[in-house]
Amino acid sequence: MRKKIAGTHHALSEQIVVMRKLLPTQNLARASLDHAPFFLASSDSEQATIYQAWTFFDALAEVPSLPVLTWLYYLQRSHELASELVTTPISAWLTEQRRQCLNGVIQPVAIDTEINRLIYNVICEGDSRYLDFYGPAQTIKMASYSDVYEGKVTDLTGKIVFIGKANRQFSAGKLDYFPVPFANPHSGNMSGVEILATQFANLLENRFVHTPLPHHVVLLLFALSLTVLLNVRGLLLSVVFSLAYVSISIWLFNRNCLWLPVAIPLIAQLPCACVMTLMASRFDLLNERKRILAFARRVFPEWVSLTNATPGQWRPEHSAAKTTQLDVYGICLATDIAGYTTISSQYTPQQMWQLMNAYFRVLGQPVETYQGIITDVVGDAMMAVWFNSPHAQQRLAAALTALDMQLALDAFNQTSTLGCLPTRIGINEGNMTLGRLDVGSSSYYSVIGDTVNIASRIEGVNKYLGTRILATASIATSLGSLIYRPVGCFRLVGRDSPVELIEIVGRKSAATIAMQPLFIQFALGLELFQQGQWQQAAVCFETVLQEYDDGPSRFYWQKAIALQKNPPLYWDKVITLENK
Repeated sequence: MRKKIAGTHHALSEQIVVMRKLLPTQNLARASLDHAPFFLASSDSEQATIYQAWTFFDALAEVPSLPVLTWLYYLQRSHELASELVTTPISAWLTEQRRQCLNGVIQPVAIDTEINRLIYNVICEGDSRYLDFYGPAQTIKMASYSDVYEGKVTDLTGKIVFIGKANRQFSAGKLDYFPVPFANPHSGNMSGVEILATQFANLLENRFVHTPLPHHVVLLLFALSLTVLLNVRGLLLSVVFSLAYVSISIWLFNRNCLWLPVAIPLIAQLPCACVMTLMASRFDLLNERKRILAFARRVFPEWVSLTNATPGQWRPEHSAAKTTQLDVYGICLATDIAGYTTISSQYTPQQMWQLMNAYFRVLGQPVETYQGIITDVVGDAMMAVWFNSPHAQQRLAAALTALDMQLALDAFNQTSTLGCLPTRIGINEGNMTLGRLDVGSSSYYSVIGDTVNIASRIEGVNKYLGTRILATASIATSLGSLIYRPVGCFRLVGRDSPVELIEIVGRKSAATIAMQPLFIQFALGLELFQQGQWQQAAVCFETVLQEYDDGPSRFYWQKAIALQKNPPLYWDKVITLENK
């Protein structure tokens, strides 16, 4: 029994008066194994596309559909379904199991195997399934009944055969062909018996089309993801993300029959993203204000009432008379542009203003990312400090800031139309004083101390070694997975006590790991150099320079040759620098 009726489950309930069960004749009943109806679920229109088929007809006393019944008999005959679990006729057993499931009396099938779990889902979860069509009409093999009867079709052994009407004349009132998603002018519509076979094959292969999440949940996740992307990279990533989402949706549909909404998320993404981006911006603004106020209360409590004034400058008549200062132990990072005087002479003041304004925006971003505080910007130099966290965390944050600065500046120098600004960085730790300085009628806050001066001197050592980031050796105790190497002991300009320095090379990567032979050979040469074995040290450094353009190796190679020709009366393993 197969008829096309209107609507979904709700429409079915409204039109139950036109539905009735027709029992087979006695001769057919005696010859058949079992019997069940087959309905196609569609809308009221005769031309409505068939997307789904019913598994049970609850309006007809929980009657299973013919494909479900056939599937259970197939599983029983192929010994995939335990015979003791199922009573015959299976149609009656399915009806009873469906009723128990709907009433919540017992669990119909013990979910102890994959096939039992699948049967349980078919019986208990809904009364219809979205069909996964295998292609246009006649994708599933069809043969004429007369050809089978006359013996022209001989490959039916072991096959499941469905018999149904396939009226090719499209006579009025005798239509048995229905539109499906694959229908086109060339293939035409699909016969009801082929749709029945499609549902059976979907049951056999467990490949019905289904959605992993409700559409509104997918839409919300899509909008949230898009908001994050808009905050990070902008509209371009939004387009890339949308294309990736469409591609993944198509792939999941083809591979796993997962049906994700496509049109609605793509249409709704812009307003959702705009609203959520505004909310995120507001949230970031409030957090930044809280951070500024917390810093002011901690370091300059008397300035809290002045936080709405211009950053970096306060009028003394609006503040307390007492000088505010705070002694801290922390990390100081100093930067400077190599050859700044020569660079500035090539541009007008207006061009240099534009260049430096863009430069400091790029340079300051990593400091904010790693919770540092910019204390001074003078000319081409910038000073940043870390003091309000554990010492190990401060050291790592300063090192990561320096590495991110160099990455950002590399990108800036490649894209800048005004000029290239190579930058050197020095890092030191120690005691500092943060406080307010009264200059004329205005007041500024700054950081002062020997730690700051040494950080600036360390930055200058990069000029001799051809490096980009140098730090005192104590920083190395907290660098974790970062790559660094000792580069020797130096007596800086204006100081008597020597300072052990390291070069911070970068994060662990294939490129930095490949440089390990260089570091090993350089370390050997440095050890020989400090022992006063300058000839052997020069050989080590020369070996490095034959394969790498390494600044520290070149510096020590030249020093080793000079000391070999003119050895000092006293050698304390320290290199004294005469200039900044």
